[in-house]
Amino acid sequence: MTRLDPTAPADTSTVVTPQYEGRVGITWTNQHRRLLARDDNTYEWVPAHDERVSEVRLLDSVAVVGHTYEDAQRAADNLLVRGDALHALRSLASLPEFRDEYLGKVKLCYIDPPFNSLRAFAQYDDALKHSVWLTMIRDRLEQIWRLLADDGVVWLHLDNNEVHRARMVCDDVFGEENYRNTVIWRRTTGKSAAVRNLGTMHDTLLVYAKTAAATFRPMLLPYDEKYLKDKYSGSDDKGLYTLGDLTAPGLRKGDSGEPWRGIDVSARRRHWVAPQLADELIGPSAAGMATRQKLDALAEAGFVQTPGKPGAMPRFKRYLDEEGGVALGDLWTDITVLNSQSKERLGFDTQKPEQLVERIVRIATDPGDIVLDCFVGSGTTAAVAHKLGRRWVACEREQETVEHYVMPRLESVVAGRDPSGITKSAGWEGGAAGSESSTCTRPCSSAHPTTGSSSPRGRPAVPSRRRSLRRRPSRSTPLEVILMAALSAAASR
Repeated sequence: MTRLDPTAPADTSTVVTPQYEGRVGITWTNQHRRLLARDDNTYEWVPAHDERVSEVRLLDSVAVVGHTYEDAQRAADNLLVRGDALHALRSLASLPEFRDEYLGKVKLCYIDPPFNSLRAFAQYDDALKHSVWLTMIRDRLEQIWRLLADDGVVWLHLDNNEVHRARMVCDDVFGEENYRNTVIWRRTTGKSAAVRNLGTMHDTLLVYAKTAAATFRPMLLPYDEKYLKDKYSGSDDKGLYTLGDLTAPGLRKGDSGEPWRGIDVSARRRHWVAPQLADELIGPSAAGMATRQKLDALAEAGFVQTPGKPGAMPRFKRYLDEEGGVALGDLWTDITVLNSQSKERLGFDTQKPEQLVERIVRIATDPGDIVLDCFVGSGTTAAVAHKLGRRWVACEREQETVEHYVMPRLESVVAGRDPSGITKSAGWEGGAAGSESSTCTRPCSSAHPTTGSSSPRGRPAVPSRRRSLRRRPSRSTPLEVILMAALSAAASR
């Protein structure tokens, strides 16, 4: 499968040449061109070799929230970048100061990109409708691939408009062998009747790993009453239980094929098997036991239901683990979309619930790992990562979105003033490195550290008003970065 070449130079994104023709793939108009993000919030098609496409912009610190590291260590802070995602990702992977901190070290990238990016074009042809979006997402996924750790994963949140085409793009970028899951999130339980089509009730999340080294953290969901009623129909003094087989199809020679307690299952062309839990239930002595000895031990411990009538088979009694739950699958129906009455809602059209992002962060990362979202929108990913003790990098192109949604929200999170979302369940009380629960916002030097100018970050932070983010006309000027309170180990959960 065609995918990015991991040996490519750091400042290019090349593709391995297919060794044969006729492979499954996707093509689109202008596939071999690039979309250049301009400072007036529009794009233009340019040749792939256009030097502006590979331009690396400096990251210009314009504000600080909370207690952060010294200027020389600013790359270790949590970063909010105001600018186009492609420029931001390339800078993080290319500037030495940030490359050492992020290149090949991001554990999770969750992105919820625009489902329709055509609003950025004043005029466009219908033939370009999907080309614009596919080029936009491909170019950014290529840069995300570079930043991911070998055991890192990307979760791409989409709706039905582009998900089937996006999967083919992901196959090209990450390799078909690194596809992990298609997760369905049921957003709503009902829709009004329609004549032409059925109502859409879900979003889709495509999950890809960088390599086979990526693993998920096991997650159990609480049992619901219907599940308990349907699954665990038996009960005794030990609790609720469900019944399982102690036999399997096929004849076997040896111990498992012999009669047990007067029952010969070979007549039914079956053989005896010990359940997977047998060794755990029996203990260390199970290591030296044959199959029928394990069945004896289980029966003596009360884990076997004996036949109540002639011809019936004994069954294994699997008891409900009160501290366990149902293993999480790829259909998520227990997290609801934010409604107009939700305390968490900010008024941002596409805001996702913190509970949804929390689940993804917990599945894919451990405390201290780096989480990336280059379409951060209302700031949900950054807020959740901060509350869960993960480091994070967030990018948002729209200045108005940063000023009206992201900054106020994250300032509240750092200060411990945000009671909504997962704050209570995560035990988050605010705070950052060098501070238990306090925060301040202050401007910092607009000069890049290499110029010799720096802000006095080693001194106690002095509260002052944050400098307003600036909209710059030049295409080669730095991207704006807000440094967010770096989490101390004590703050990690």
